[in-house]
Amino acid sequence: MTALSDEKEYALRQELQECEEAHGSEDLRMVLPLSRMAQHLKRKGRASETIDLYRRGLSILERQYGADDVSVALFAGYLAAAYAALGEEAEAAALLHKATGILDLFAEQDPVGVASSFCLIGDDFLQAGREDEAALLLTVALRSLPGEADDDTRWRIWFSLSRLFSKKQNTAAAIASAKRSVNTLQRMRKNIAAQSMDGMRVFTDDVGPIYAYLGNLLTDALRSAELQEVEALRQEETSFDVMKLSEEERSGLESFFARKTAGK
Repeated sequence: MTALSDEKEYALRQELQECEEAHGSEDLRMVLPLSRMAQHLKRKGRASETIDLYRRGLSILERQYGADDVSVALFAGYLAAAYAALGEEAEAAALLHKATGILDLFAEQDPVGVASSFCLIGDDFLQAGREDEAALLLTVALRSLPGEADDDTRWRIWFSLSRLFSKKQNTAAAIASAKRSVNTLQRMRKNIAAQSMDGMRVFTDDVGPIYAYLGNLLTDALRSAELQEVEALRQEETSFDVMKLSEEERSGLESFFARKTAGK
């Protein structure tokens, strides 16, 4: 580990210890520092060390909210992905079944929260190298959103799908999904710009890495004209054009979702 990552881990452990000393190990306020610590370790590839953290968080949430709550489902999904990363198949399957079962209960009541949870769990499975589970979870996430609701969740789902396709070396579908993500961000930028140009600039800076990601995909695919288009979208504060999908890209996405609909 680098000195910087050591410093980050030390700060997170201090936060966890201080919260426990102030409120007790079973307090609901423990869940956030437990999650932060687990997320940091997960990014470092230390899945085995996240198990206890997620189990503690899950236990607290179940005591606070009962067995059927979206937050319980989310932590059960995180824990499932951690077990999957370690090859603990039975534990992973049982926890994933628990998580998806809870989320199904809230599909009509809180479709955006459910979609966001499916996306976050799908991301965890993607990081764990479990692409088939990630594909199913992200597909459900996308289909859980009603109409054009909640673009902030929608762009994240498309971005996760793009990374999934990239891992599967499906370049056309990866580019198509990244374009969908950027197009959603463009719509958000337009709405933000109508309220505040300063706010729009901050937002554009925050999501800049997503535009850069699409640019890298296009660079690797030797598609210079579209790369220039992405650069223009990222830098131009008053332009809200969208990226067009090619027939190959559209076909790749349609084929993928058709297979998921058929349960294949």
